[in-house]
Amino acid sequence: SALVKLCDEEQVQLVASTHSAEFLKAVAPSLEDKAIAYQFQLMRLEKKEGKQPDIKRFPASLYHDAMRAEMEIRG
Repeated sequence: SALVKLCDEEQVQLVASTHSAEFLKAVAPSLEDKAIAYQFQLMRLEKKEGKQPDIKRFPASLYHDAMRAEMEIRG
């Protein structure tokens, strides 16, 4: 996406919180650039009844493959 490329060019970090499937799909093609993919990580909070949520981390390659396969990763 243009936003990811702009962050890379300006050497700034992007931290986003979203439930938008459209946003997640739009970012995925940027991960074909290995330099960008190396810096990328998807984190998902998973609620636990009566406990602190778990943080699940997904590397760029898994996220990219899941988006290409149209898998639901939002939890």
